[in-house]
Amino acid sequence: MAEPSSETITQKPRIPMLKHAPQTTEETRRSLKWRVVDIAVGAAVGVMSGVMFWVFDGMSYGLFPLLTLILPGSAALLHALFYFPATLGLLIVRKLGASAYVLLVASFVEVVLGTKYSVSLVVIAFVQALAAETVFAVFRYRRWTLGVTLLSSVAIGIVYNFYLLFFYYQAFSFFSPRGLIGTACELECIILSVNDTYMDAQEVMHMTDYSKITALYSRLSVGDEDRDGGESNSIQNQKIFLENYARGQHLTNIRHYIDDDESGRFFDRSAYSRMMDDVENGKIGVCIMKDLTRWGRDYLQVGNAMEIFRRNNVRFIAVNNGIDSEKPDTLEFAPFINIMSEWYAKDISKKVKTGIKTKGMSGKPIVTEAPYGYVKDPDNKDFWIIDEEAAEVVRLIFRLFIGGKNRNQIAVHLTQEQIPTPTFYMKDRGRGTCKNKTLNEDNRCKWNKATLTHILTRQEYCGDVVNFKTTKHFRDKHNHYVDRSQWHITENVHEPIISRSDFETVQRILENAPVRRPNGDGEIHPLSGLLFCKDCGAKMHIRIDYRNGGKRHVAFCSEYHKGKAKNPKCHSPHIMDADLLMQTIAEVLKKIEDYSISNRAEFEALVKKNLAMQQTNQTKKQQKRIPQITTRLEQIDKVLNKLYEDNALGAISQDRYEQMSQKYSEEYYTLKAELATLQEQLSAYENAGGRAQKFLKLTERHAAFTELTPAILNEFISRIEVHERDQKRARYAIQHISIYFNYIGKFENEVTQLAEPTEQEIQQMRGEIEEAKKEKRRAYHRQYSREYRARNLEKQREYDRMKAREYRAKRKAQAAAAQPAQ
Repeated sequence: MAEPSSETITQKPRIPMLKHAPQTTEETRRSLKWRVVDIAVGAAVGVMSGVMFWVFDGMSYGLFPLLTLILPGSAALLHALFYFPATLGLLIVRKLGASAYVLLVASFVEVVLGTKYSVSLVVIAFVQALAAETVFAVFRYRRWTLGVTLLSSVAIGIVYNFYLLFFYYQAFSFFSPRGLIGTACELECIILSVNDTYMDAQEVMHMTDYSKITALYSRLSVGDEDRDGGESNSIQNQKIFLENYARGQHLTNIRHYIDDDESGRFFDRSAYSRMMDDVENGKIGVCIMKDLTRWGRDYLQVGNAMEIFRRNNVRFIAVNNGIDSEKPDTLEFAPFINIMSEWYAKDISKKVKTGIKTKGMSGKPIVTEAPYGYVKDPDNKDFWIIDEEAAEVVRLIFRLFIGGKNRNQIAVHLTQEQIPTPTFYMKDRGRGTCKNKTLNEDNRCKWNKATLTHILTRQEYCGDVVNFKTTKHFRDKHNHYVDRSQWHITENVHEPIISRSDFETVQRILENAPVRRPNGDGEIHPLSGLLFCKDCGAKMHIRIDYRNGGKRHVAFCSEYHKGKAKNPKCHSPHIMDADLLMQTIAEVLKKIEDYSISNRAEFEALVKKNLAMQQTNQTKKQQKRIPQITTRLEQIDKVLNKLYEDNALGAISQDRYEQMSQKYSEEYYTLKAELATLQEQLSAYENAGGRAQKFLKLTERHAAFTELTPAILNEFISRIEVHERDQKRARYAIQHISIYFNYIGKFENEVTQLAEPTEQEIQQMRGEIEEAKKEKRRAYHRQYSREYRARNLEKQREYDRMKAREYRAKRKAQAAAAQPAQ
């Protein structure tokens, strides 16, 4: 039968006929191979037949003489009970030699139960089997139709009748009245049996003649490597098996529902979902599958689906499990089969996880593909080597990010350079999860923020192997990320692409400023993400101020502007000139660099002293607590030893011993856990020398820097806290900052301390500032007056002449008024 290429196969309804399509030579060869289930089924049929033979032998002592008295030879009518096992065994098992096997088992059972026949039973069995097998052999064991079955039964009757005449009734000729009557009765018995079989078949065909779909569901978890036409060989075998079974049950309107390479733990399978929709819509009448495990390995889901089938009057059959919903007694063990199927899936999942965990704990990577930038070593699949072409892109991404670019800007840069994304790069080389998928070529060089974040946070680029990032329950389809504390990291396994210091710098930037947005002019200031408000702890934004014809970068508290209308979270903007702050930081770093290079030992001592000063009172209490815990653990250990001796000597009762032992044991393990926690918390302070050495290496690497780049700032500084001015909203005021360095924290001493003015100097500075402000205002007005007079000189002269004329006219009028009076 030719296999269609689509998953779903629909056959048109046809008139039911009690015949099967002929099998091919390959199908015949495969079907004639004996299996364990065939041996078991044949034995069961043989045992049943043997018991019936034994019962009928006991009854025949009275029935045979009675029928012989009525009509000689009519007792042959009862021989039909001896004929059916030969044909029945062939029809059920359908294997070469099935008839002989069933009859031999039946003969053995009859002999064991007790019979007057012995060796003759074996002869009779072989005679009947030879007759039955000969007819089916003529048709090469390919046709199991009613006609072939009828011929086989007739052959058994004729051969067995001749056997009886020649070996048991030698006194009677075949053409004698008794011989003819016996032969006629044998044939009549066969005809009646075949007629009953035919009527039953007609009834079955009438019952199964409906237009609803007969759904044949096949599923395979992992497809075979050897595939023909896109489907695995196992799916092909399931389809052939189910089709043969459906035809054997005279079911029509067959349609296949196939889920290839789909796990039985999940029920969102495409073909299964379509089948359940057809069930709900009343399109399916019968559903057949090889066994319940093809349905799924979740007993709750399978039970729910069985209930849906029941509500929609759908008959379901699991062939190998012997389950048929029309036979309620076969459903009793269905829940147990489903539970065992789920247990099997859970057990397999547990074994796989154990193997993966063993491999991962040994430091070998458990991922199926090496990350972008690496390839698997051809000689050792558990070792990665650098893929230089991709590694150069990874280095570029880290370099741009440390240099001050944000992830969106880097994505734009890579897209403009037409660099393929990791997905397309690995697909072109036959690697990755998308190597067999069709991708949209328009997205070949479209980088995005998520891809860059994934690259920037991969510790594998430092040369480490990071395992167990995700976990998955056997019922889940997708992995779930776990906390970093559950990861297993093996350092320095393969060659690094990125230095560890650069990777740590990138992680600090991502932690402090996960979003580094450009300001209104598209700039990202070098201090972006490093400035924090001292009072509320919020990040500070940096914007450009173009007032007074200049350009300066101003930092202000982000929370102040968010809540300044109602319920402000911060009551001051903490405005700071970012450009002036850059100069201050450069001055501090220069001092540290010069001092650390010229006085290395003294600088290391200062760092250790500074780290010791940073320990809080709580930390000091914890340090005092460690000796107390150690002493108490020793005391408990002695008490437990004493209790054991007293119990052994009978000084205390067993109940009292168990009670006290449990009490002290609980205290012992509680203190052990507390001690481990304290030691872990104090380990950072105990490694002050190592942290100082790291900072010294950092200063040596950036010795004699001339410009503060974002890379240098992020490597040296973790955060900068900006205090409020000593006079709020004053344009000229003193403002403190706190700088927290990487590795050594807040480092304030004679090295980094800037010259801070005294109170008198502050008053003098403010007086000078006020005088300078007044002088600036006076100079402004003088300049304005000069410019104004220059622009309006003619108007002023005309105005002066007009005023002069008015003045002279007024004087003349006054003089004229005074003359008459004289």
